[in-house]
Amino acid sequence: LGLINRDSMLAGKYQQAQISSANLSLAERQAEFDGRASELSAQTQSLDALKAYSMGIDTRLKVGDVQAIPFFERALEIDPNFALAAARLGAIYTNLRDLDKAQTYMKRAFARSESLSEPERLFIRSHYHYIVTGRLDEAVATYRVWIGTYPDDWVPHNNLSTTYARLNQFDAAIEEGRAAVRLGPNSVVAYQQLSRALLAVDRLSEAKDVIRDAMVKGLDSTAIRQLSYGLAFIDNDTGSMQEHLRAAAARPDGYLVVTEAARAAFATGDLETGRTLYTRAVTAARAAHINDFAGRLVAEEALADALIGDPERAHRELQSSLDISRGSETTWTAALAAAFSGRAPLASELAKAFTTLQPPAPDVVNAQVPMLQAAAAIANNDGRGALALLTPAAQFEAAAGPWVSYLRGLANAAAREPTQAARQFRAVIDHPGNDPTNLVHTLARLQLARAARDAGEVAQSRQGYADFANAWRHATPTHPLLAMSAREAAAIPASAAPSSR
Repeated sequence: LGLINRDSMLAGKYQQAQISSANLSLAERQAEFDGRASELSAQTQSLDALKAYSMGIDTRLKVGDVQAIPFFERALEIDPNFALAAARLGAIYTNLRDLDKAQTYMKRAFARSESLSEPERLFIRSHYHYIVTGRLDEAVATYRVWIGTYPDDWVPHNNLSTTYARLNQFDAAIEEGRAAVRLGPNSVVAYQQLSRALLAVDRLSEAKDVIRDAMVKGLDSTAIRQLSYGLAFIDNDTGSMQEHLRAAAARPDGYLVVTEAARAAFATGDLETGRTLYTRAVTAARAAHINDFAGRLVAEEALADALIGDPERAHRELQSSLDISRGSETTWTAALAAAFSGRAPLASELAKAFTTLQPPAPDVVNAQVPMLQAAAAIANNDGRGALALLTPAAQFEAAAGPWVSYLRGLANAAAREPTQAARQFRAVIDHPGNDPTNLVHTLARLQLARAARDAGEVAQSRQGYADFANAWRHATPTHPLLAMSAREAAAIPASAAPSSR
């Protein structure tokens, strides 16, 4: 995500208000603040709150979200009615995928927004619909008003790009992302959002250029390093991967890159390293008080273990994840882990819980929830039912990541439609930029091999098994999944008749 507030327009003004107050009396400080009140829209009656807010703005624009949190918390502590500080935290926690905190702060900001100036009301109203009501159409309309009223402001373009990406409108998302970078060339957030949109539709060289431009300007956020890690993984550039991991190691939000490294390790079969890195990422996320993300990471490891055939370990990890958090991020991933580890009733229960946690935005209703329901159906060997459930998700194919195609492929296979299944697994493989380190990019090769075998496509099947072995090259030769794939490949006859459809 890449939500942000009107920092580009206000940062300079707030920074001007950071006067040297050490040698000023309280009356002098208040007089200085009062003299700037009209220019600053009188968002707070506390100069100290304003200074903390300004420091938060500057920190986030140059470095990132987690590092800016203490400044906005301090501003809100000094002035509990400082609506923009609350909204700021709402936007940050949205990006950090802690929906509960994000909604709490955004509701607080929305309730105090009537006295604000028009641009601040536009900012809060758009964010409120984005994360509280799920009315993305209202968010888009508000951003359009914002852009029409303040054409030089990069922020609504950036946030509109984020919203269009959720709506699977990536041409529009990229166009708005480029406008944000053009108007806000010194904001790392704009570069992050544009890079994400380009990656989602596999415009890899363009994403690299955007990231390079950001780094040249000294905009070196952890999110930029995370995106760079994914691109290096696609290129099999282990040196660059290690460089990005080292660069983020000491940062409060360094767990983002550690998470990417953990995923990459699982995707290449280096399970021991992957487990170590997941543990490290979870510890760091909990230290930063991002508990729903931490719970999600444990659930993600459970899902990975379920996918590679270790249900007992997956069950333990699944329970641990739910002990950490019952938030939407954890619940969604845990529902998938439950389905793939053979716990269909729990998968259905968690899918229902997820629907109560998330606002009914179009991508949630038509893609995220159906994917969970389809996974539960697949766990019950109901391929036809899963395919029906996934029908609305087709309009959110890229926005939902590789899971839609992967689940549809499994459903086709369960419904004895190997040719269609092979097409879906090929779609996962052919889009490496969409969630680059996701394990399903690797497993799609194995599933493609099986689907091609069942369709009588011997050469394609053999190649699929070889591609899987190469992608999972760091797995121990005795790992059950790797051993099973080797036996399956060896059992392919010289020619095979397609199975019944």
